[in-house]
Amino acid sequence: MRNLGELRSRAPHGVLLALLVGLMARLARWLCCVRVVEIDGAWYARLAERLSDGAYEGLVPGPEVMFPPLYPAGIAALAATGLDPVTAGRLLSLAGGLAVIVLGWRLARRLGGDRAATATAWFLALAPAQIASSVA
Repeated sequence: MRNLGELRSRAPHGVLLALLVGLMARLARWLCCVRVVEIDGAWYARLAERLSDGAYEGLVPGPEVMFPPLYPAGIAALAATGLDPVTAGRLLSLAGGLAVIVLGWRLARRLGGDRAATATAWFLALAPAQIASSVA
């Protein structure tokens, strides 16, 4: 396992700065613009609550087949720490949105070099659709 110093030496400052700016953009959107829970967010929160109770069921009797269980399981795990399911889901989406920046940077670096990787990281950090989906 690599230590933090090795990771810093391999990651140019551009991607770290893009990650920080991406985090700030997502938090700003969350704090100023997200007022209601979208229908999918409410559905996933409900599935997480039911999963915490031991059943992965939707509104109709029987197992849930429309939504895969990994995201509600993550929400349920975060909600077990005391967070409400909606906040847990938004934190999980935020972490996923930040992970996309890093993964996109790594892929672009492998395929196109450092300049392409830095441009990809900045694009993913500041793309409006990416920001919106990271805190929905």
